[in-house]
Amino acid sequence: DYGKKTWNYSDGHGKYIAKPTVDGLNCRKGPGIEYDKVTLIDTDIAVTIIGEYKAKDGGTWLKCKAGYYVNKKYMKFIRYA
Repeated sequence: DYGKKTWNYSDGHGKYIAKPTVDGLNCRKGPGIEYDKVTLIDTDIAVTIIGEYKAKDGGTWLKCKAGYYVNKKYMKFIRYA
């Protein structure tokens, strides 16, 4: 299901720290490219991931503690939070 949460740290999954693999990664208001851009982050920015969601296009989006969403395919795991 589109927008369906696949996991969340409150479900017993651990929060983790991740960084973008590309500079200028779009951060969006929701899980998918149809949502407005909120900001951009570069490869030197670490974010705390608190959830994972499926998008309409089948992609996987990560919810950041700051409230925005990033595409999982452009993020790399750093460590558990």
